[in-house]
Amino acid sequence: METAVIELTASAIKEHRLDIRACGNEFFPIDAIGGSSKKIRIGNPVTLIPQGLSRSVKTDIPIDKRSGRIRWFFRERSWVGDLIKINYRPGRYLSTSAF
Repeated sequence: METAVIELTASAIKEHRLDIRACGNEFFPIDAIGGSSKKIRIGNPVTLIPQGLSRSVKTDIPIDKRSGRIRWFFRERSWVGDLIKINYRPGRYLSTSAF
């Protein structure tokens, strides 16, 4: 199981959206990339085990509707707010494993 480190930024806190670009194209399986909305197509969910969270998270990664490019954040984002409550602040790093 691989682990990636994601920086928690002020924007991530505001939008409850982690920038996963630093993970790179190879960290997540290609079939985890879904459509621009759940109605169009959900990718094959990856299971994340975020450091500090007592549960795993299943999510896919959306694409941009116009360009078709990866949006570089997780579609499911409600859990990010839970992480923020656990004393995460801008400039700190989150370690996560995906499988």
